[in-house]
Amino acid sequence: MIASALLIQNINRIGIFSSLTETEIKELLNYASYEEYKENQMIFNENDSGASLYIVITGKVKIFRVLSDNTIHEISNFTDNEVFGEMSFLDNQARSANAEALCETSLVKLSTDNFEQFSQAFPDAAFRFHKNLITEIQARLRKTNDRYSYHIIWGKTMKTALAKNYEELLQSNIELSASRNFLFNVINSSSDIIIVINDDYEVMLFNSGAERALNYKASDFINKSAKKLFYDELAFDTLIKDVISRKSLSDYEIDLKASDNRKIIVSLSAFTLSPVINNSKFGEGLVLVARDVTQKKILENQLRQNEKMIFLGKAVSEIVHDIKNPLTIVQLSKDSLQIKLEDYRGSQPQLQKDVEVDFGKIDESVERIQQIITNTLEYAKVVPGKKTRIDIMEVAAKSIQLSGINLKDNENITLDLRSVSGSPVYINGNASQLEQVLVNLITNAIQAIKKGIDGKIEVAVGASDGRARVSVTDNGCGIGADDMQYIFEPFYSTKSSDKGTGLGLSICQAIVSQHDGLINVKSGAGGTEFVVDFPLA
Repeated sequence: MIASALLIQNINRIGIFSSLTETEIKELLNYASYEEYKENQMIFNENDSGASLYIVITGKVKIFRVLSDNTIHEISNFTDNEVFGEMSFLDNQARSANAEALCETSLVKLSTDNFEQFSQAFPDAAFRFHKNLITEIQARLRKTNDRYSYHIIWGKTMKTALAKNYEELLQSNIELSASRNFLFNVINSSSDIIIVINDDYEVMLFNSGAERALNYKASDFINKSAKKLFYDELAFDTLIKDVISRKSLSDYEIDLKASDNRKIIVSLSAFTLSPVINNSKFGEGLVLVARDVTQKKILENQLRQNEKMIFLGKAVSEIVHDIKNPLTIVQLSKDSLQIKLEDYRGSQPQLQKDVEVDFGKIDESVERIQQIITNTLEYAKVVPGKKTRIDIMEVAAKSIQLSGINLKDNENITLDLRSVSGSPVYINGNASQLEQVLVNLITNAIQAIKKGIDGKIEVAVGASDGRARVSVTDNGCGIGADDMQYIFEPFYSTKSSDKGTGLGLSICQAIVSQHDGLINVKSGAGGTEFVVDFPLA
């Protein structure tokens, strides 16, 4: 239904909608329908099947029951901007009373099926709506208890009042229990991470979405500190301070820690279950609703990296071109001097010896600059090559063969190839470029293993979930935490100047990205693992 701004504002004043924004109410009304009733027209009857709640826009509605002696017991009346029918909405059970329009009445009807669709699109708003709905039910239950107490104290029509109120109280308790079970099922089946903690930061609720994302069982954390779920406990302390000062949070980015110590980047919303009173921090509890955005962040970083590489590639091409010309002159001038000094070889042997040493340094430096130029040009002109259907296992085998020359300085390293799937793994790609990627990763692994220790490098190839996966794992010195965030930056290197220019991993990332792939790394004191995956052909 199309909702006017005035209607949205009026609905926003209703208790169960009070914690929703006007935008969220507008989205919710898109899933609702508009109905009109004439005077004395029945809206629904007791024992009718029902799975919807109603909002009175204009008019008046009477809720009543017909007792065993056929007398009518009026339960309540509802007028503009009030809600009824919430019990059947929660438990999908038959109507427990009748509803009749006392005058011309217009209603907004929201069914359970439509609300479930809204919940999938807006889980945070749906959660707050259910919380408010249970609060409203509790308030009506207290009102019923008050009426029950009043009849006992004053003894008015004791037998009839007791029978009526006991029936209402019993029904309210049943419906409240059903609504709580329904809400628990909604929370537990959500794909989002939902965690509820108390004032002592102990976990009160840990839903199945959290179990799947973090690879823990709920029993691992119930009544235990939630701090251990956060990658940085100081970040957790900051989160708590922000919640206390701002009352609620949304789109708050923070890192959680999975059972295998993986960093899970999440977008988090936080709010308290009830108003904070006395010395309580969070009232009845603090709700944390988080969504895993790790892959999204990885893709965003790779996109930014690719954009930087395009820009740098153009700039580097121009700079390198300007360097090559004077470098050629230096080399030619050195060669010319060397020829001219041949005439003095016998007369001044010491001078000749010194000059030859200097010429050797010039040759070595020129060769080094030429190698940098070659590597830089390769970086600058990384362009998509022609792609064919290839077996990535064959590419890995050839890459290991090409990398073998780097093992001659460290004979204690074993380099193995393992097939995880036991069969060919086909992708659409450029074999030459992918060999360049794997040779670079294997060479880095060799250089990370110190001489004299028993080094092990394994290249594993497999496939799962429609993706080919190639990993290069070593037991070398690992990558420092401070360096990890920069390793794919152009010209960043932890190696000495004679071993690398800092372009290798930048080139690797560009090639992988051009193959619609991803490259990830995990590293610690026990070694490093690079994982590259591509879509299967």
